[in-house]
Amino acid sequence: MQILVLGSAAGGGLPQWNCNCDNCRAVRQGDAHVIPRNQPSLAISSDGKDWHLLNIGPDIRQQIADNPSLHPQNGIRHTPIRSIVLTNADIDHILGLLILREARPYTIYSTPWIKKVVLESNTSFRLLVRKPEPVEWIEFPLDRPFFPKDNETIRITPFAVPCKVPLYLMDDYENHPEATVGLNIHDLKSGKTLVFIPGVQDFSAEVIAQIDQADVLFIDGTTFTDTEMQDLGIAHAPTTRVMGHWPVGGDDGTIALLKDRTDIRKVFIHMNNTNPMLRDSSPEAEFVRNSGWEISYEGMTIDI
Repeated sequence: MQILVLGSAAGGGLPQWNCNCDNCRAVRQGDAHVIPRNQPSLAISSDGKDWHLLNIGPDIRQQIADNPSLHPQNGIRHTPIRSIVLTNADIDHILGLLILREARPYTIYSTPWIKKVVLESNTSFRLLVRKPEPVEWIEFPLDRPFFPKDNETIRITPFAVPCKVPLYLMDDYENHPEATVGLNIHDLKSGKTLVFIPGVQDFSAEVIAQIDQADVLFIDGTTFTDTEMQDLGIAHAPTTRVMGHWPVGGDDGTIALLKDRTDIRKVFIHMNNTNPMLRDSSPEAEFVRNSGWEISYEGMTIDI
């Protein structure tokens, strides 16, 4: 299975349009130590021809342009994108569905809860299910494996992840086990497993059990400390954990919690633009690398 990073930053990307933090300012000034980043998504393939996206953000048009594997190949209208799997209803994970609204030959997979709130709360998304060319949107239950569109080699098992309802839904919906999922993606040919958890508020026993099955882990790296955005005065909640994400650093951060998982290739994704580890010369980035972790970037590829 091939894994391709389309976007590595959290919502807003790097630089974020209205942010003047150190990282955003450095990108605008051409600092070679801080590279631009798109909003988060992975693409996976078992043959290098047909691709399946894990979440789809507003940068998808540019991400397709930047990656020849995703270009049209045959005839006047074509896409190698066969399906899109959604892990929650965050704007930075779903907005690309509207970008790819023309002649939709792909299939969307999500929990019933995600489909319900996306269509109920965002009128414009209803174009995806309206005739004459409605998209195929398949609901999956938790903890039951499925194979994505036209693929019998990549087996995907969704599992519940402690998190929270997206901010724009909090006034109308209670949290739900189907609101945020991780994906256990097993390649039947290689016998290897990718575990994808782009958002996690707590490390439940189930989450740890899934991580222990991984050969490669992509996981939430939103902030380095629990009060990173709060210290800058730009957060709507008192800590990163309350916002629905677990910090990277600290005595009980992700790196500390998973320090004994030395046989897993561990990669951070969904990094907020304020995260100091996005400056590759920073002490935080050095700490991440020295701890056996990687920081994902656009165009990063992994074969398992």
